[in-house]
Amino acid sequence: MSPLSTTDILIRQEAVFTEAASLLATLSSPTRLKLIHFLSQAPHTVEHLSTKARESLANTSLHLKRMLGEGVVTVSRLGQKREYTLHPALNHFWEHSQDFTFTLRPALSLNHDKDKSVLAWQHGLKNTIAMLKERKAILLDIRPSDEQTTASGLPDFILRQAINPLRSLTHKLPNNRPILVLCRGRLCGQSWLGTKQLRSKGFQAYRVEWSWQQLRPHIGKETT
Repeated sequence: MSPLSTTDILIRQEAVFTEAASLLATLSSPTRLKLIHFLSQAPHTVEHLSTKARESLANTSLHLKRMLGEGVVTVSRLGQKREYTLHPALNHFWEHSQDFTFTLRPALSLNHDKDKSVLAWQHGLKNTIAMLKERKAILLDIRPSDEQTTASGLPDFILRQAINPLRSLTHKLPNNRPILVLCRGRLCGQSWLGTKQLRSKGFQAYRVEWSWQQLRPHIGKETT
């Protein structure tokens, strides 16, 4: 096999730039970013995604078709419905893209209001994981139940309860250690609501910005 010429390398380089631009263009839509936001939590049907993203079914289907064509999602049959799954590499990209966005546009952060110093958890990830494993804090996952894909096999310092019936869980929560309220990450306002709700009942509640995908590698495996 003859070595690549400079011309060959330049042609391949241009092909990479073109393909990369096509992939990035697939993500350059507010609606598709919303779909990525929800799919980063769990696989969903188009019907579920339409409701979560507050988009019409037709529009959601159209965007998913574009994403499927570029390979950023896969699809499988779930009975009579089709379930979409985010490509694993896009999970990492989504987290880093949020870092990029908030670095260049810090005013967009949900943490800019007057509640930040009161409600936001101030410890770093490493210290937080240590506190959880030493039972000095508890993690409360308040994502919707259809996003809590595997609820068994979790350590006892993690509790899962959707925010809507949260009041039914409060009597089981400890009031002598911090409760870290987790939702879909830094773009989810539900964790603010859950934290405020728990604070109103006298609990030491704090909002964490990490997503479950960021925490999961540090706290052990789930089982299905």
